[in-house]
Amino acid sequence: MSGKHPAQVDRLAAYAARQAAVSAVLTGARACAVKLAYEPNRNEPLEVIWELDGPGERLPRDFFNFDAMLQRVDPVAITGALGMGTHFWDTDLPWNRAD
Repeated sequence: MSGKHPAQVDRLAAYAARQAAVSAVLTGARACAVKLAYEPNRNEPLEVIWELDGPGERLPRDFFNFDAMLQRVDPVAITGALGMGTHFWDTDLPWNRAD
């Protein structure tokens, strides 16, 4: 991930896969891994592989659509969280607060 612009599909997809795995664990899975495969110039992943240990909710396939990922994430927020021990989707970060 070093040197990648925050809005590159491989970087956004890595964050989305992690977020999906965390979501699955929070909804009941004991462990989860999400593997994604993309092809150049395609917004949809070619493949989404879920490896779940126990029951957990899977996010819909369109969660991994590149345009949808760009809509959910401000690249400035990603770079703002780097080195802070936080993740850009943490709701308590200043750029994620609704107030």
